Amino acid sequence: MSKYCVRVATGTFLDSGTWDNVSVSLVGPAGESPALPLDNFGKDFSRGAPRELPLPLRPSIPDAWFCRWLQLTPPQGAPLRFPCYQWLEGVRSLVLREGTGEAGHRLDGSQCGGGRGPGEGTGYFPGIPRCLAAESLKELDPNLREREHLGVTAPGSWRPGSSERWQCRRQGWHQGDPLHASPPAEYVFEHWQEDAFFAYQFLNGLNPVLIRRCRCLPENFPVTDAMVAPVLGPGTSLGSLYLVDHAILSGLRSSDINGRPQFVAAPLTLLHQRPGGPLLPLAIQIPGPDSPIFLPSDSAEDWLLAKTWVRNSEFLVHEMVTHLLRTHFVMEAFFVSLLRQLPMCHPIFKHTAVSQPSPASWSPFPAV
Repeated sequence: MSKYCVRVATGTFLDSGTWDNVSVSLVGPAGESPALPLDNFGKDFSRGAPRELPLPLRPSIPDAWFCRWLQLTPPQGAPLRFPCYQWLEGVRSLVLREGTGEAGHRLDGSQCGGGRGPGEGTGYFPGIPRCLAAESLKELDPNLREREHLGVTAPGSWRPGSSERWQCRRQGWHQGDPLHASPPAEYVFEHWQEDAFFAYQFLNGLNPVLIRRCRCLPENFPVTDAMVAPVLGPGTSLGSLYLVDHAILSGLRSSDINGRPQFVAAPLTLLHQRPGGPLLPLAIQIPGPDSPIFLPSDSAEDWLLAKTWVRNSEFLVHEMVTHLLRTHFVMEAFFVSLLRQLPMCHPIFKHTAVSQPSPASWSPFPAV
């Protein structure tokens, strides 16, 4: 009877070992070998430790195990490596393919296991993308929940000096020193109240997607010539007009923080640019009982407060729409579809599965 040797490697990062019971079988065209328990006294699979053994999980206390690979040494020939690189948890069986690819070979779910991924989704209210029907991250598959194997190693493998540098950085942040540690930060600190820098951010800031050429003023923005004449001065042409409308925030219900109600504004901002000159704000309307229109000719405090409301609204639109909706929600729809449809051995699955961030960093409404 031929004798094979099986070598199993556990992940090198924190908590990748397991106390669970694991067994392995060799499956071939002629049949299947009996299940061989990979067992000894104590913890069978310690972090980073390969095990070599001569060639059904049974219920126990759930303990996730990250398996990197299995290596099979036949009586004759080179060892065969079976890559795994995934978390295993609970009572389950896993079929692994030998890692050597074949040129021109078509991959499909019948050969290497169909795609598996998050279950059915649910929705909290109309208009919001559906989210996973899970109460917490603990209910997700461990390969979605645990992402340390994608680049975060255990503390023992940190590079020398990294913790010291991090400690210094944390102290620096606490003291506020890094706020002025770079030329851009110093420039912002000195010029953030200026009109030119305020308008500059609509084209070069974090959300340069709302500014539009203004051919005619909206009916709800009654800016008159008499209002802007003191700003433009006598004998000057208006030049190009631009409008930034945060109407998407209209009617948005805000929450309370520490018992204090918060407020959200949907301002209208009119900007102008003379030929060869900088882009400058011309008028700002803050919706309210009287929908006041603020001008650069107003008091410095009123004008700065109006610009602060606009900057706050710009940040909200960036985070909720430009960033969350148009980045995460769109990406997650493709990612979840990939998990459900593609087999794990598919090259696109391998590439995308490791590039997707941890669910802990996902939005509260992951797409399904």
